[in-house]
Amino acid sequence: MLLFLLEEFWFDAFLFEEFWFDAFLFDAFWFDAFLLDAFWLEAFWFDAFELLLDEL
Repeated sequence: MLLFLLEEFWFDAFLFEEFWFDAFLFDAFWFDAFLLDAFWLEAFWFDAFELLLDEL
C-alpha cells in the first residue's frame, strides 16, 4: 500500500513538472515571438521614418 501511494505521488509530481515545463516553453515561445515582432515593427517604422525624412 505504501509503495502504491509513493508511486501515485511520483506520478502526480511528474505530471505537475511536465505541465510547468510545457507552460514555460509556451511562455518562452510567445515571449520570443513578441520580441521578434516588436523588433521587426520597430525596424519597419524606423525605415519608414527615414524615408519620410529623405522626402522632406
